[in-house]
Amino acid sequence: GAMSDCKVYVRGVLVEYTDTEINRLLGAVVPRQCMFSAIKDGIEHWNLEARNPIKEFLGRPGTEWYKYSGGERPTKIRLGDFKPVARAWGEWVARNV
Repeated sequence: GAMSDCKVYVRGVLVEYTDTEINRLLGAVVPRQCMFSAIKDGIEHWNLEARNPIKEFLGRPGTEWYKYSGGERPTKIRLGDFKPVARAWGEWVARNV
């Protein structure tokens, strides 16, 4: 079943996987408010030039936008092109949410 205390045993060691603990482990500096959450619903309608700062923040040099199968505009970044902290979070979300 689901665990509400955000702890799990990994190779016999109890590991906490709260957002705070994951960020501490990754050495991530977390802003007080997530800037992306405020704009995420409207981003699909932005042109590429307006979205490029997001790509530059999340992606490694040379990262490109991709379209998903039902989309009209390229709005996706491959997880393998994310910078390390963004990729770690992306992998966690993809496997746990």
